[in-house]
Amino acid sequence: MELADRDDVPWLFFGLASEALDRDVAHQEFFESHQQDIDLRIPEWFWSELKARWKHLRETASSSAYKQKQKHLRKCYDFARTLAGFQDLEKDIAQEEGSQLPLILLSVHMLLYLISTVFVSAKLPRSILSSKSTQLLVERMVVENGWCRKRLNFLDSIRLFYPALYFMASFRPPGLPTDNHRLCTATKCHVTTGLAQPLHRTPGCQCQDIHVPLEQVLNIVSEGGIPLIRITRPQPSGDFQLEVVPYTRSLNFVAISHVWSNRQFGSAENSLPSCQVEYLESTIAQLPPDLVSRRDTTEYSAPSSAIKPPRTFEYFWLDTFCIPQDPEHSDLKNKAIGSMNLIHAAATQTIVFDSALQKLDAGQLPSSLIVSGRPTFYAPNDEALLDVTAHICASNWMGRAWTLQEAVLSENLVFSAQRLNYVRQDILRLVETSLNVREHRYYARGTADRAARFVNAHTRLQSRTTTMTQDLPLILMNMSGMNGNVISQFADSDQKMKLLIYSLGELPIELLFSQCARMGCRQTDSWIPLEVVPESFLEESVLRLSNDGFLFHSKNASPLQFYTVSPPAVWHRDGQALLTISDRPGKMERRYLVKAVPNTTERQATVISEKGWVILFEGQLASSSRAARFIISRTTGSKVYLHFDCSMELVQLFQDSPEYNKINQASSHNWTARRADSADEFIIERSPLTPESLSFVRPQNPAQYSDRFVAVVEFIYFGMSYLERWILRRIFGDENNMGWPIGVAFYLFKTMEIAWIEQALRTVAHKAWIKTYAPTWKPTGVWKWFWKLSNYEPPIPFSTINKLLSSHSICFFLEGHWHMVALISWYWVELFPKEELLICANVEISKLH
Repeated sequence: MELADRDDVPWLFFGLASEALDRDVAHQEFFESHQQDIDLRIPEWFWSELKARWKHLRETASSSAYKQKQKHLRKCYDFARTLAGFQDLEKDIAQEEGSQLPLILLSVHMLLYLISTVFVSAKLPRSILSSKSTQLLVERMVVENGWCRKRLNFLDSIRLFYPALYFMASFRPPGLPTDNHRLCTATKCHVTTGLAQPLHRTPGCQCQDIHVPLEQVLNIVSEGGIPLIRITRPQPSGDFQLEVVPYTRSLNFVAISHVWSNRQFGSAENSLPSCQVEYLESTIAQLPPDLVSRRDTTEYSAPSSAIKPPRTFEYFWLDTFCIPQDPEHSDLKNKAIGSMNLIHAAATQTIVFDSALQKLDAGQLPSSLIVSGRPTFYAPNDEALLDVTAHICASNWMGRAWTLQEAVLSENLVFSAQRLNYVRQDILRLVETSLNVREHRYYARGTADRAARFVNAHTRLQSRTTTMTQDLPLILMNMSGMNGNVISQFADSDQKMKLLIYSLGELPIELLFSQCARMGCRQTDSWIPLEVVPESFLEESVLRLSNDGFLFHSKNASPLQFYTVSPPAVWHRDGQALLTISDRPGKMERRYLVKAVPNTTERQATVISEKGWVILFEGQLASSSRAARFIISRTTGSKVYLHFDCSMELVQLFQDSPEYNKINQASSHNWTARRADSADEFIIERSPLTPESLSFVRPQNPAQYSDRFVAVVEFIYFGMSYLERWILRRIFGDENNMGWPIGVAFYLFKTMEIAWIEQALRTVAHKAWIKTYAPTWKPTGVWKWFWKLSNYEPPIPFSTINKLLSSHSICFFLEGHWHMVALISWYWVELFPKEELLICANVEISKLH
């Protein structure tokens, strides 16, 4: 094993394997005849023997004996998992020359995964970036398989089981075979793909392209509408035709989410091959009826033998057809792109098309991934096929920036793939974790909510790429609960990012330490980042916007670490500098090797400040490795106004170390920084002409009004009922004296009245909701009264009121209030939606609520 000095590591594997099988397992059993070393994958015989042994114990042993053996194995399992995790994170172990420890530890993780199936519940080891096993797999993915380093940033936010990560290490990266990611970094992907023509469904297909009526699309977009497409075929054997209609509330439609690089539904000519149109039409036609909400079901006439039964969905939105692609219509193109948040929020469903997922057949792997009969996946139970999880994480759709926005803003997300019924719960958990869909189900009612959504969106975008970096501010704004349609009219991406930052009002302080391109140098707003780079947000300290500027606020008891450098001081951007930190007289000084990380557009070699400098350290000074440097702009009393200069990298030096003496002699740039006065209030100065805030409260989609619709409808209904009964008493003296014809008519009217009230409210709400997506919309406009009412949350929230009404349904039943029983039954499913992945019969589709 090449680890004679570490006898405990072989025991982790062979000892645990022997305990699981209740026999001595020799290492020769894991050799293949043509191999010279032990493969990290577990042989198929071990998995079969493990299942057979414990199945036999369950059937033959007594309950107490079975539990005793299970308890003993669980004790060994927990010990091995703890020891393997400790050694996996130990820094010095895997740095030995030629060490095979990371590979062996990875095989232990794979073994732990299999043995965990013996227990009802077991804490499985998940991958983390600091683990040597994870680094081993990431290195394999980058070096051997050519993955993009930026794409792999998702491993920091989505912690996969080690077998799933191992499967991913066997995959080729998504994209074209000609893509070369050797120059890609963790902050940027350098592979750019132009708009290529779509492929046909089968090789050798020569079908004609189907063009959309572009003039109709242009007219609808210019009027501020949303064009929807319906596929028709006048003759059974004739060509397909595309019909374009504007979106209205009565139309249920699906939005298509896809990746252009798959060359399936993307085209630069507003057209697609007839075979792709036919495939799209057949997929939409087979969507089941229960994908439509009861309240949105359109009434159709009863079908006859001569009339084809109506489909659930007839209309869809696809960017290839509904966004003008010709440069001649670039203004309308930008306008249509700016409305994509409304499109996916208004769509009844968003269908995900990814070429890799569509070909995936759960449990059936390509033969190229199987070596010597050893399976590349393990399926301990039907709900955790990790190869499917790995395929979803590795898919192109999970790696693009626009698809993240489309998934988060959609009311329902539908996956088109083959045989995913075995892994519906696993996919549900994966997609929920990777997209943060739970956080986006509710209103972003305040600054803290919008800041939290911004952090989630920024984290998810760190591993996603886009060919149009100027679209990132729009995506971040839409996902942060703000009116992103306003910035779609700006061509300058810097201005878009500035609008985003000022609209948020609260931002994580880690943005000051990130190594990224920024807006200018040593001026107002120069700290604003212009790109999304890998960053971990602890959210312990934030920047808060005020009338003076951005204030530093610490959420915990530890104050921020500010230090000042007295003027005049000259900072040289080339080379390194020695920074001495002096806290108090007589206290031991700390020394740091400092390297400035200037703005990517900075060209000045030296920077001079006549008023001094301020350095902000990240976290505690003793463990800090990053800092931000500011120039003092002006001072007013205790308020010190700052302009951002650059971020810095820090390495602490000790006076008796040879590195300190070497750098102290070689460096001519030495500075001393002292702790700032605790009475000083540091403020990042804001622009004199700041943009209007675009933050406001809006539901993600009209369905989120359901909680208040119940209470509002019932309030109006009861009010009108009292008024109607008062009128009846005035006319007839008593309700029982109005006669049975009038009584029957009255009760028929009452059964329809509540539906009419709800329909009227939903129409008004939908109209007001659509208005908020207009670039000129303001919360102080015509609909301000409606938004104050719709966003009002009483002391007892509407959701709580509805749950109380639901819990009293039995009381209404006993008291004979049938209208209340019917009302509660009607809203029950919508108020408490079931989280599931729906599998269709023919075209198997997984639906995420």
